Amino acid sequence: MIASQAILSGVFSLTQQAVQLGYLPRMHIKHTASYEIGQIYVPLANWLLAAATLGAVIGFGTSDALAGAYGISPRVYVMGHGQIVFEGTPSALMNNESIRKEWLEV
Repeated sequence: MIASQAILSGVFSLTQQAVQLGYLPRMHIKHTASYEIGQIYVPLANWLLAAATLGAVIGFGTSDALAGAYGISPRVYVMGHGQIVFEGTPSALMNNESIRKEWLEV
């Protein structure tokens, strides 16, 4: 329950910021409390999250399949991110003259 509230809050905040920066078209953003600046509700984002959730539940079919995907997704992310970091770092270090002299003593 706490994670879902955090996702909603994050999506609403990012949507508002993207609209303010011009990355998304203007949309209805409701301020739910007059005394709290950050309390907002974005109906379109809420409906899109609901549709994505229903699509995932229907697409995976069973709770076991959905749990398996939930368990494997962080591992895939970490493996991909680690590969990018480890493959990119050595060439970036070797091509930087000041880093090469100071840290690698080459």
